[in-house]
Amino acid sequence: MHTGSIFSDSSKRDRPRAVIYVRSESVRSWLKEVLLSLLNVVGEAADGSAAAELIRRLSPDFLILDFDHDELDGVELCRRTSAQFPNLNILVFTSAYCSTKYHNQLCRAGVRGFCLKSSEASVLLEAVSQLLSGARYCDPAIEQLVKQAPSTHMPNSELTEAEVAVLIRLDSRNK
Repeated sequence: MHTGSIFSDSSKRDRPRAVIYVRSESVRSWLKEVLLSLLNVVGEAADGSAAAELIRRLSPDFLILDFDHDELDGVELCRRTSAQFPNLNILVFTSAYCSTKYHNQLCRAGVRGFCLKSSEASVLLEAVSQLLSGARYCDPAIEQLVKQAPSTHMPNSELTEAEVAVLIRLDSRNK
């Protein structure tokens, strides 16, 4: 769904334009409210195809998406949009499971920031501010999980350290 007027007042014209792709309408509303001071939300989508169309049509400066697979894979959406819009700031707003499992793929696909759904509004604002300043951002909880060292004690294991590191990134620590 496309929001109302893009330019309802002069202060909005100066803010970067954003599209939010999150399935939950209540989460989209919360995001719009929190991001009001930094971004002008010009479009919202509840599925990948609608998000891709909005991004193509509106050429936003910012994309905030919940990494959730539907008919258009989230990694593929990020890859396509960052190829078409190389200056687009993409922030993944999702669970620890998805962000750690797909972290490396998403980084290669052009994602510049990661923020947990469970984060406070101040963390989300910090993430957006960092991306707007040209820096990358990774929620400290995600960074800790992604950089988690493999266990040194692995009885009956013939896996190499590199293979264990991959399993950790795939969130398969208990296997």
